[in-house]
Amino acid sequence: MIEFIHKKLISLFQKDKKKTEIFKKTFTMQFIEENLKEIDLSKYTSLYRSFYDPYFSDRYLRSQFIKEAHDSNVILKRLSFTEKFQEKLFQLIFSPIIDEFRFYHYSSFESVINILKTQKIRFSSIAGLNDKSEIYYTEKLLNREIKQPYHPKRIQYFNSRFILSNSLNQDELNQWRLYGENGKGICLEFKKVNKHIINSNFSFGKIAYGNNIYQIFLELIIGLIKNYNSIVIFNQLDLWKHFVKHEDYKPENELRILFHNSKKNGTSKALNFRTNSFGIFCPYIEFDFSELPFELTGIYLGPKSEEPNLNRGQLNYFLRSSGLNKIKITFSTKTHYR
Repeated sequence: MIEFIHKKLISLFQKDKKKTEIFKKTFTMQFIEENLKEIDLSKYTSLYRSFYDPYFSDRYLRSQFIKEAHDSNVILKRLSFTEKFQEKLFQLIFSPIIDEFRFYHYSSFESVINILKTQKIRFSSIAGLNDKSEIYYTEKLLNREIKQPYHPKRIQYFNSRFILSNSLNQDELNQWRLYGENGKGICLEFKKVNKHIINSNFSFGKIAYGNNIYQIFLELIIGLIKNYNSIVIFNQLDLWKHFVKHEDYKPENELRILFHNSKKNGTSKALNFRTNSFGIFCPYIEFDFSELPFELTGIYLGPKSEEPNLNRGQLNYFLRSSGLNKIKITFSTKTHYR
C-alpha cells in the first residue's frame, strides 16, 4: 500500500525534475509510513460509525466517482496523513522552490496611493472573486454535487477566507491591461521573506492550472478503496482547492496568498465591507506592512502613466517622508503598449 501511495504522489511532479528530486529525498516510503495513521473500522462500535459516516459522506461521497467505489467495496480502514506531511506536500506542490522570491501586484494608481498612504494591504473575501466559477472549480473536478451554493454555512466559509492575488510575471503586458488600469496604474513588487510574524495563518501558493492534481488524488483515493479496502482522508483539501484554477488562466502565472480568518487561534481580523468592482457586496480585511510575511521592494509606473516623470518625483518625495525610502521606483519597459 505504501508503495502505491508513493507512486501516485510522485506522479504529481512528473513534469518538474527539480520537484521530483525533492520529493524522492523527502517523501521516502519510510517517511510516508511514519506519517500515515490507520484506524481499523471493524474494531469500532456503531456509535463511532454513526459519527464517522456523516463526516465522510459530506466530505467525499458528494463525489460520484468515490461514491461508486465506496458503495461496491467494504471499507475496513480509515487512513489519514499527519498535518506535517500534508503541509510539506502543499509546499512542494504549490510553492516556488526558493524560500525568498519576488512577486507582483498590479492595481490602479489611486488604489496603490492609498496602500502607500495607509501602509496597509487589503485582502478580499473569496466571495468577491472576478471568476465566480473558480469557487466550485475543484468541486466539479471531483464530480461533487453542489447543494445550496449560498447556504449560510457556505457564506460563512467564504467570509473566513481572504486572498491577495499577485503574479510572478514582472512588468507583463497582459497584467497591465487586465489589472493595472489598462496601463495607467502601478505594479508593486514584493519580496517573500523569512521573518517571524505573530500571525501564521498565511498560505503562499503558486496556482496550479488544470485538473492534473485532483485527478491524481482521485486515482489515489479510489485505488486505496478498491485495492486495499481503505479510505484516505486529506484534511487540507479544503485549503488546496483555493490554489487550483482552470487552465485558461495559466498565462496569469498567479501567486496567491490566502489568509484564514479564525477566532479559534486568536488571530482574527476585523471585517470591513464594500461593493467591489464586480458589483459584489463582500468583506475584506487589512494588514499593516509590519504584519505581513513579505516586504514592498519596488514600484513600477505603468506604460501609459500620466505625467510619469513628475509623478515619479512626487512619489519619491512621499516615500522619503513616509520612511519608505528604500523602495525603488522605475518605469515600465513596455514602450509599445497600445
